[in-house]
Amino acid sequence: MHLSDHDLRQMDEDWLEKLPEDKLRQVSTRILKDLKEARDRLNQTPDNSSRPPSSRAPWEKGQAKEKEPVADKDEGEDETEMAGQDGPSAAECGPARGGQSAETKKKPGKQPGAKGFGRTQKFAVTGEQTHRTGTCTACGDVLPGDAMALTSVGF
Repeated sequence: MHLSDHDLRQMDEDWLEKLPEDKLRQVSTRILKDLKEARDRLNQTPDNSSRPPSSRAPWEKGQAKEKEPVADKDEGEDETEMAGQDGPSAAECGPARGGQSAETKKKPGKQPGAKGFGRTQKFAVTGEQTHRTGTCTACGDVLPGDAMALTSVGF
């Protein structure tokens, strides 16, 4: 994307009206490119991009896959017979996932009281350096040297 959120917040109707026609066309072209790129990103799914299937939103998971047709039941079976089949009940299968019971289930991440890890080396501040762009991201004009002091008025 060419324009940041900060750039877009600074643009308003008054600013656009003050621009000469050639600059207005340049700004419009950049905005159009950003809009097309944003729409392309918005419409990406695991089916049409390299995104993994796990990135699909929960409400989209049922829509993407076609359900397989249910196999025909034998004529002698019905649902009441299926319910009475021998097999272990849910209580007999034991606790789910990793052998933890519901009472001892831990939250993911660092547990209270566990030793933490952090940076041991402290960096000393040796100087300050200002970084700024030399051109306007909206229209491409070269910014004056004191552009740092200008706010949205000097966009």
